[in-house]
Amino acid sequence: MDVKPGRKRRLELVPHDGGGGGGGGEGGERVVVYKFKILLPNGMAVIVILPDPKPEMWVQDFIGLVKREYTLAQRGSSPSMKKKRTLNWESGRRVRGG
Repeated sequence: MDVKPGRKRRLELVPHDGGGGGGGGEGGERVVVYKFKILLPNGMAVIVILPDPKPEMWVQDFIGLVKREYTLAQRGSSPSMKKKRTLNWESGRRVRGG
C-alpha cells in the first residue's frame, strides 16, 4: 500500500520594494507573507493575507480580519449568486455543567 506524502505548505519570501522611506537596504529585503484560507460554517471560504505580521496576534484581531474579508466578499458577490446563510459572529459554545 503506497502512502503519498501530504501536501505541505511552504513559506513564501517576497522581495520588499524598499518603499516607505525608512532605512533598509536596496530593496533586496525579504518579507514574510502568511496566507490563510478559512472555511466558514456557511460554506463560504475567505482568504486572509498577512504581509510581514508581528510575532504575536490576538485571536480577536485575527477574527476581525476574517470578518472584514467576509464582508468584502459579500459586497463583491453578484446578486445572481445563491445567498449564503448568515453567520452569527457573537455565538459561542455553551458548556453544560454536570
